[in-house]
Amino acid sequence: MHRCNTGPDHFESRHAGCEGATAEHVLGYVAGYAALTRSVDHHGDHWVSVDGPAAGHRVEHRYGYTALTAEPGTVALTSCRDGVDQFLSLDTACGGKTVLGPIGRVWTEKPEGPPSRLLHACRAWGERFVSDRPDCEGHTVDGVLGHVVDAPRQVA
Repeated sequence: MHRCNTGPDHFESRHAGCEGATAEHVLGYVAGYAALTRSVDHHGDHWVSVDGPAAGHRVEHRYGYTALTAEPGTVALTSCRDGVDQFLSLDTACGGKTVLGPIGRVWTEKPEGPPSRLLHACRAWGERFVSDRPDCEGHTVDGVLGHVVDAPRQVA
């Protein structure tokens, strides 16, 4: 975890680059997994993150845990934006849309050990969202994102 400085304000970040702000120093180290949640605002817009709900959103669904560091069989999951629509992508360039940053890593195959869930990229009413239901909750399935684990993996 890094302490970052924007000039008038300080904040913490998991990223050494401090999202473009000045990195001051390392605060310490955090667990290698983060809970992935989907939140929704009063307009029905969704936000999926490991950093908690966006401003004005409430948690709607908890999916499981992403790995925060590279593990065998994982690929990067990136948070992206297209206008006001936030979505997750396996494409680190977000298909040419705005890259918000890395969100963790998902398993390309069902991992051994703890139970896991397969996440799907979905679309409804022009909005992209994530679901752990193969039918995307009755909406359009854009593809598979990967597996998250139901509980952080134990380190021996």
